Amino acid sequence: MEGQLFTFVKGGPIHWSCMVGKIKERLGNNLPVDVVALLDLNRHIHEGILVAKDAEAISSEDARAIITARRKALEGEAAKMNNDLFRLIETKYQIRVF
Repeated sequence: MEGQLFTFVKGGPIHWSCMVGKIKERLGNNLPVDVVALLDLNRHIHEGILVAKDAEAISSEDARAIITARRKALEGEAAKMNNDLFRLIETKYQIRVF
């Protein structure tokens, strides 16, 4: 799945569009504004991970170490954001997505 936008849920890795599709399926196609806002920010975090991976592949060793550290920080933030997103959906809308 290298180079593709994906994330991790309780069941393992999932393509970004499949995750969004599952959320829409569970909440209806008219997603609440707060869910859209979290998804939008979360997508940017995940896109940043892909940018960092691409940059790692073409960077010097010194720059690669810096980029790798930032990528790992983004991966941690992505995991936290997923947890926050699913917690919000579960507590506010009483719907379990995964």
